Amino acid sequence: MPDKKKPDNPNYDRVVRYYDFLSAVVFGNSRMRSQTCLLHFLKNNDRILIAGGGSGKILEEIDRCGCSHLEVVYAEASAKMIRRAKQRSLSNLIVHFVEGGVEQVSPASRFDIVFTPFIFDNFSNEAAALLFSSLHQRLSPGGYWLHADFHVNRSSSLWKKALLQTMYAFFRLTTGVQTNQLPDIRRLFQQQAYRQKFQQWHYRRFIRSEVWQKPREQPPGKSYIAIYEPSSSRENHRMPPGCHAGLEKDDTYGAKSIVPKRPAESRI
Repeated sequence: MPDKKKPDNPNYDRVVRYYDFLSAVVFGNSRMRSQTCLLHFLKNNDRILIAGGGSGKILEEIDRCGCSHLEVVYAEASAKMIRRAKQRSLSNLIVHFVEGGVEQVSPASRFDIVFTPFIFDNFSNEAAALLFSSLHQRLSPGGYWLHADFHVNRSSSLWKKALLQTMYAFFRLTTGVQTNQLPDIRRLFQQQAYRQKFQQWHYRRFIRSEVWQKPREQPPGKSYIAIYEPSSSRENHRMPPGCHAGLEKDDTYGAKSIVPKRPAESRI
C-alpha cells in the first residue's frame, strides 16, 4: 500500500514544454553534469529508484553508462513529464514509470540505489523529512543514495541567494511550490548515520553532487560521516570524465581541493 503520510508534490505539467530549455539557458550543462558524475556508483543488476526525474534526460545517461541488467523505477508527480520521459530512446534499461511520486511505490520494495536529482528543493524541512523517510525505507541496507541539488547558506554570494529566490518565485506561480528556502538534507543523512562517499561542486559551487551510503546496521543514537575512500568493486567502477574520487571539484573553473581523508588506522 502507498504511504499514508506524504509531502504535497508540486506539479510541473505547466512548465514541461520549456523546463529543459530554461535549465540550459540558466545553467548550461551543469545540472546534467551534476547527475552524470554520480553514475559511476552504479553496477550491473542494480535496482534504481529515481524520485522526481523530470523529463527523463537522466535515463538516457544511465542507459549508456556501461552497466547491464539495470532496472529503474521512475517516480514522477507530473503526468506530462512522464509522457516525455517515455519517449526517450533506451536500449539497455528496464523502466517502470510511476505517476504520483515516491509514495506510490510499495514500501516493501527495496532498491540498491536511490537517486534524487533536484527534488528536495521543492519542499520545506518538514515535507522533505517525510520524503526522506519514504526513500530511506526503500533503500536496501548498504545501498547508495545519489543526490544532486542547489546549495545556498548564510555565507553564500548574493547572486546565488537572488537566483534561488527568483527560481522559487517562478515555480511558486507555475508549479505550486510552497517553500522559499532549501531544506537541510545533510542533517537527515547524518541523523540516519549515512556515510558520505563522494562530493563534487558545479556552477561556482551553487550545485552540489553527493553520494551517501546507508549503514548496513543502524547504530543506535550515532551519526557518522566518512569521506570517499575506494574500497569496493562498486567504488572502483570507472568514473565518467570530470569525476574525481576523494576530491571536491567545481567544474566551472576546474579548481580542485583535496578532501581530508581519515587516518589509515581509523578506516572502516
